[in-house]
Amino acid sequence: MVCYPTKRLTYANEARDEKRKTNICKSRFKITGKRNREATTNRCPAMNVRSNKKFKFVIEKTDTGYSAYCTHESIFTTGASIAELNSNILEATNLHIEEFAQFATMENIKIELDIAQLFEYYKILNSKHLARRIGMNETLLNQYVKGKKKPSKRQLIRILDGIQKIGNELSELNLVGTT
Repeated sequence: MVCYPTKRLTYANEARDEKRKTNICKSRFKITGKRNREATTNRCPAMNVRSNKKFKFVIEKTDTGYSAYCTHESIFTTGASIAELNSNILEATNLHIEEFAQFATMENIKIELDIAQLFEYYKILNSKHLARRIGMNETLLNQYVKGKKKPSKRQLIRILDGIQKIGNELSELNLVGTT
């Protein structure tokens, strides 16, 4: 998103016109006034306050890609891939809060997947082997994965800790190549 210069606003009274020549945001980060260096930045110069608000999004797999919705605001978006969805989430969030002269970064956004979506997206995860690794009943974890049961907060933490330990182990691996 880039700011684009638009024509100056016209007012009936010339004196009022001089006072009101300021950069103001309109739809899609357009600014009024003369072209300046700030007009080439990725956000409107009037949006100089970074939002401290946290936005929690839930991602769901759809037939055409992925969709996401914010749990406490009216923000919805879609994307063909997770990378595109992340970009669209940030754009949609910034469009939502632009009227408050604020902008968001990925630090303001928390993305969540439910257990079924996690295993759907990361098909490499095997629920049977994960259950053995974390000491959980295989059938119980499979019911969580299939959406037949909802895990408690304690169980979710247990599952997430197990997945993160596997991720840490994998990130520390070095493969030896044959020469």
